[in-house]
Amino acid sequence: MARYSPGDASTLALAAHEVAHAVACRAAATRRGGRLAVRRVVLTAERGFIEHADADPANPDQIDTALIMTLAGREGAARWVQRNAGYWRGAALRWAAQGCDSDLAYFHRIKHHSTRSTGWLENRARAVVASNWGRIDRLAHQLVTDGRLSGRHFN
Repeated sequence: MARYSPGDASTLALAAHEVAHAVACRAAATRRGGRLAVRRVVLTAERGFIEHADADPANPDQIDTALIMTLAGREGAARWVQRNAGYWRGAALRWAAQGCDSDLAYFHRIKHHSTRSTGWLENRARAVVASNWGRIDRLAHQLVTDGRLSGRHFN
């Protein structure tokens, strides 16, 4: 396990959170029409964010992708602290949830458009992050170094 200062660990976990959102915009879609285009991912000293296409409420695949993408951020941060800071899964999820208020608000705003259960969506987000972990980790380090990633890394 690599050693990181608390500040570096927090920054890298935040980067993993944002990159997991972006990777899930494509990887969570069950069909091509369910994908959401990523415009850019940005990381500043204060926060990180992703700009992506809005989900079409009439397209159930895009709604599910948006919901999974939203949950994937928490999964990405939790997986990063599990692997690099020695957290157990439950503690990692609680730690990661601290920065997810706006994500959870978005999730609850659009959840009524989906027929999927929250448990199903959470399991799918976990699977998407796990199956794309190498890419998420690599791009999180690149995001910390560069401060931004264009949509070409994800679309």
